[in-house]
Amino acid sequence: MLNQPALRLAETLRQMGLQAAYLVNKVNVFYVTAFACHPHERHLGALVTADEHVSLVVPELEGERARAATTATVYTYADTEDPFFAVRRCFDEAGVASGRLGVEKGSMTVRTWEKLFGALPHLVGEDVTDAIAGLRLLKTEDEQERLRRAGQIADQAVAMALSKLRAGMTEADLVAEIDLFLIRNGGLAFDTAVLFGENSALPHGQSGSRALREGDFVLLDLGGIYEGYCSDITRTIVFCEPSFEQRTVFDAVLDAQRAALDAVQAGDPLAQVDTQARALIASRGYGEYFIHRVGHGLGLEAHELPSVHGLNQEPIQVGMVFSIEPGIYIPGLGGVRIEDCVIVTERGPELLTRSPHSICPADYLSD
Repeated sequence: MLNQPALRLAETLRQMGLQAAYLVNKVNVFYVTAFACHPHERHLGALVTADEHVSLVVPELEGERARAATTATVYTYADTEDPFFAVRRCFDEAGVASGRLGVEKGSMTVRTWEKLFGALPHLVGEDVTDAIAGLRLLKTEDEQERLRRAGQIADQAVAMALSKLRAGMTEADLVAEIDLFLIRNGGLAFDTAVLFGENSALPHGQSGSRALREGDFVLLDLGGIYEGYCSDITRTIVFCEPSFEQRTVFDAVLDAQRAALDAVQAGDPLAQVDTQARALIASRGYGEYFIHRVGHGLGLEAHELPSVHGLNQEPIQVGMVFSIEPGIYIPGLGGVRIEDCVIVTERGPELLTRSPHSICPADYLSD
């Protein structure tokens, strides 16, 4: 029995007049087959036909795992074989020999394109990158539940991390604690960031040897994984007592996030989520220090569609999942970012992460 994403893709192929699609992006392969692996230099592919047949081509060393994970027909090849012999067999047995074939131009290398259409010369490639991204844009109920579970893991990681804060520990020390927790609970959605003091003014700063001192901002950006689906959360606190300026910056960011959350209404443009947050921060005198979009999509990847920025007039749709993460970054002082991800519902945004929104680390440990 095909999973819901594969059925939705087959319907899309029929609407586009395509006979089939051959996917090589490992995330999209997982999306339609429920099989995940890191193929490294080896070939991995999934064939989905318009008449709802799914096949999977994997290295022989992944064959047993693949058969246990998926209902797709599995084809394997040895390291000593050309994988495109297995690909050709997969296509032949699925009855796909000529016509229009959907491919992912955003993921397929030129070499793979040449090998694929060299093996299957009577097929014509047509890009389905955007079509698949569009399917992934709106999450099913099952996907939403996995995202909720991933959010719970992220909340637990934040509380654990803040319980470990000690003067003199380094950013890398705390990253190690967080990563071990996340690995034990499903995995890392992306590289964890811990930034102390002035380093927190770097939106994508690298954690290192900076030691924690009293009065430092502490910025945590982390995400876990539950059954393939990601979470993403950022919290910023002050170690010990915040200064007036630190609290003022924090309050501006928190109020900006609240303004953005209020702007999440199905049917309205995504742009307004960004512009509401940006207007609030500008009104507090920090406009020049908010230097990125307010959010990004979340799902099988930590960053996917939609892109939530001030020029995106795409309507907000029920089932979208995206982050809301305004920030203020002041060189020399530090930065504050507060990030939560939401599911868009008919009633408005549902938060996937529920950690406190507080500048005080003790508030995260009350339970």
